[in-house]
This record gives sequence, C-alpha cells and structure tokens, in this order.
Amino acid sequence: MKRRLSLLASQLLLIGGVLAQPPTAQQVRQSIAQDIDQLKTPSSPVGSVRDAVVRTRTDSIPIRIYRPADAPANRPTPIIYHIHGGAWVAGDLETHDKICRRLCHDAQAVVVAVQYRRPPEYPYPAGNDDILAVLNWIQAKRSTLSQKGPLILLGDSAGGDLAAATCLRNATAARPVPIAAQLLINPALDVRPGSPTFKAYELVIRWGLPDLAKASDPFVSPLAATDQQLKALPPTSIVVSEQDEIREDGVQLHRRLQAVGVKTALFEQEKIGHLGAVWAADHPVIKPALTFVLQQIAAIRTSP
Repeated sequence: MKRRLSLLASQLLLIGGVLAQPPTAQQVRQSIAQDIDQLKTPSSPVGSVRDAVVRTRTDSIPIRIYRPADAPANRPTPIIYHIHGGAWVAGDLETHDKICRRLCHDAQAVVVAVQYRRPPEYPYPAGNDDILAVLNWIQAKRSTLSQKGPLILLGDSAGGDLAAATCLRNATAARPVPIAAQLLINPALDVRPGSPTFKAYELVIRWGLPDLAKASDPFVSPLAATDQQLKALPPTSIVVSEQDEIREDGVQLHRRLQAVGVKTALFEQEKIGHLGAVWAADHPVIKPALTFVLQQIAAIRTSP
C-alpha cells in the first residue's frame, strides 16, 4: 500500500531544498500554523473558555479550559485532557483551538488543553514533564472540573506519542492518576533510528533528543515499552490513516495491546494521509475519524 508523506514531512524536505539548509524551528512553527489557519473553518460554540496557568517549582504552564454550554445534569461530564500535535516542535493553544471546541461541544465534555514546552529550546523531558504536571493538576482539581466524569487523554500525532508516554509514566507513580482511557490520533510512537517516524521526522526528533540513545526509552518511544509496561495502559482507542507514513505505529500498538489483554479499538480512515492540520482545524474531511472518537467517548462516559 502506497504511503504519502505528511504535509509537514514534505515541507521539511521542501523548505530544506529551497533554502539549501534545514528549516529553523520558527519556520516549521509558522508553516504549521499557516496550514491550519488557511483552512478557515468555523468554530463550534461552547459554554465558556478560560485561560489559566499551572505553576510548578520550575515552570509556568499555560492551559485552556473549555466547558460545554448545556451539559446534561443526569450524565457524568467527561474531562478530555488534550495534548496537541505539531511534530513535537510546533502547535499551541491557538493552532488546536477549533478541534478542542468541537470535542467540547460534540462530546459535551470539559476539555483541558496544555501548551507544553517544545524543542529545540526545551528538549526532552521538558514537554513531558509539563504534561505530567498538568495531569496531576487536573486530578487535584477534579471536583471543580467535573464531579463524576471520567478522565480521558487525547493526543494527535506527536501529541499521541506524548499522551501514551504520559500514561506509561503515570502508571509508575506512587499514586497514579485514574485515567479512564486514551485516544490517539495518527500517533507517532517510535522515534528510534530506522523507524518510519524517524525517517520522516529526523530533523525535529534530533531537536528534541540531542542524545538519540534516549529514543529507546518507553517514555520517548512507547513502542519500546515491554509487554509488562503496556499492561498498565488504560483502554486505548487509535485512529490511523490509510496513506499516513507513520500508520504502522498505531497498528503495532493496537496489536501489542490486544496481545497483553488491554482493551483497544482501531479505526482506519481511508484514502487520506496524516490528518495533522485538518484535525487541528476541525475540517469536514476528518468526519469519519471524529465520529469514531466521539463514539468512544460516549462509550467511556456510560461504562461502569
């Protein structure tokens, strides 16, 4: 089956060719933001949006909290912890605002989005530490965010890697946060040299991992986890795209979770490559994948 380079991977090659040198992080960020913005998609209505900051001893982490307008009083309101994609180096609260609004509106969920630190200014583990810190903050604020709702981690592309890595890391904590499920959209789960993800995104991976030996750490490459470590993951739903060059990352995780007895579901959107910008922008083309995601959230909401 023919795989197509994602828009970002193609741009990394194109920009490097035009400039006769690799693109800068700022060029990658601007390119991704422009790709999303030029889609000019409408925003879904929500009840409220509030920006806040989670403070740690060493960092101040921006977050954005979306609340639905009319959440049913007789049903638990899920909390979706949204971890944006953008090849680890790009993406922020603004680039993924529209998909967060869509999830809040359609799933009738509280959405907490995080703007984690990114390489090359902040290589691993800075972003991972931020995401874990906000996870613990959400747990501490559960009663004010949602009295009874399940907590779901959702990440797309590099955000899928960060979500899965956070679930693995959380499982090792003395008091792990109860996570009902993780939803991974086109996840990049293996950045070890030689992997499809490494071949497509070597430049940005090296920005985040100056020491490539760390690529074999399961908190960096979740597919490097042992079967015993994978057993600790929550129920997992995965979206892959038929023509995505990193499709096999999601398929492999699905198969490995099946083998160790973790509940898992896999959905493949046909005739399309890496969702990336169209996912962030809530473009109509993502409807099949979004429908699957919303169905999974609905099932989690009603599960005992």
